[in-house]
Amino acid sequence: MFGLERLLTLRKSLSLNQREVATAINVTREAYSMYETGYRKPPFETLLSLADYFGVSLDYLVGRSEIRERFAGYSPKQQYIAKNLSLLSDGSINIIVAVINAELNPPSF
Repeated sequence: MFGLERLLTLRKSLSLNQREVATAINVTREAYSMYETGYRKPPFETLLSLADYFGVSLDYLVGRSEIRERFAGYSPKQQYIAKNLSLLSDGSINIIVAVINAELNPPSF
């Protein structure tokens, strides 16, 4: 039986019921209950949604790591960047890449 023991712990730590989590990740309450009890394995996309919803790393969610925070070791500014990077346009990403390249590979004169 597959088990995501941490799902129950995470859900209860936020005082949520199964329906609230299920609605947030766009699955039925019945499907979520099966994930939590181990009767069904969630698809990869659902695992990602769960990790995002609970704000934990995928490795933590599936028991591969004891580090709960997704951005452990990041400064608050680095966490802000990492959490919002996927919301940026390609043009903004290109600007960030250019800034990083300039910082890490300064031109020699």
